[in-house]
Amino acid sequence: MLWAKRRGAMSSPPAPSRPSLHALLACLVLAALLPIAGVVAWQVHGSLRAERERTEGELARAATEFAQAVDRELASSVGALRVLSQSELFQQGRITAMGRLLQGRPRRDWDSIFVLDAQGNVVLDTAPRPAPAAAFADVHRETLARLAPVVSALGDAGFAIALPVMQQDQARYVLGVRLAASLWPRLAAAAPLPEDGHARLYDREGRLISQSGGAAPAGARLPPEPLQAMLRKARGVQRSSEADGSEVYAAWDRVPLSGWHARVFVAARPVDAAQRDLLARALSTSGVAILAGLLLAAAIADAIVRRVRRQEAHARTHGDLTAMLTHELPNPRGPRSAATGHPARTGKRR
Repeated sequence: MLWAKRRGAMSSPPAPSRPSLHALLACLVLAALLPIAGVVAWQVHGSLRAERERTEGELARAATEFAQAVDRELASSVGALRVLSQSELFQQGRITAMGRLLQGRPRRDWDSIFVLDAQGNVVLDTAPRPAPAAAFADVHRETLARLAPVVSALGDAGFAIALPVMQQDQARYVLGVRLAASLWPRLAAAAPLPEDGHARLYDREGRLISQSGGAAPAGARLPPEPLQAMLRKARGVQRSSEADGSEVYAAWDRVPLSGWHARVFVAARPVDAAQRDLLARALSTSGVAILAGLLLAAAIADAIVRRVRRQEAHARTHGDLTAMLTHELPNPRGPRSAATGHPARTGKRR
């Protein structure tokens, strides 16, 4: 029987381990705080997205207004050229007489006026130092190809606006003006910029024409990646690099008449730093709350465990004392027979 008891004791499965009170309270705290942390994270994500949309909206509006200002200035020059092309002196072929009237600067945004014939020869050039016909080859070719107003670069001489002069349904002349170099910085400086924003005007090939806050560096060009993005879409917003290599958040809008790109941007580093700071504050707040909850749960668990152990020790002491008293006190009636309940006989029966 003793062997059977030992075998039963050996074959009985071990009692399953129960999680400690510390673990139970920690799980309770996590179950209460994790949903709150999730809500805080969602709110932070919403705040970051709203701030990014606000920044992008300000940049996009500024770029659109900048592009519209440039386009209005170009359209104004085109309108003045149309009026000039329809004058009697022009229609009568009295180009020399018209040139004497147009000496100087008829408009503050015009440097000089030029007239080319159908073959590209220079008929009139009011510049102090007239340029050869080769300097106007591109603008002449583009104007006759499109038979519409064009804005074209004149190399180091800046930019020109030209339009065809039609007589008897044929382009007889190309009338154009050299635009003043001071026009573009003035438009860039007048652009409605967001806080810490900058404006830059690029031509169709990504060459920097002008910028706010100072003169444009000579030969500066937009990197290929943002230039391709601007060529694919007339307007947009993106994080990219600028002509000086700095990382920016930029918005652009195309100038319809010229195909140029009005670009407004802010430096990416301060924006990213502000977003990281907001995210770090939210994460630290959630982390401190969870850590404080876990520490509080551990303290409560220790207090409960100590109280339970004191009660168990008190119960064991009380039980041992009761057992001792029960064992040591004699039965006043003596031992009884288990079968009859009468006092047992200890002597020998005679």
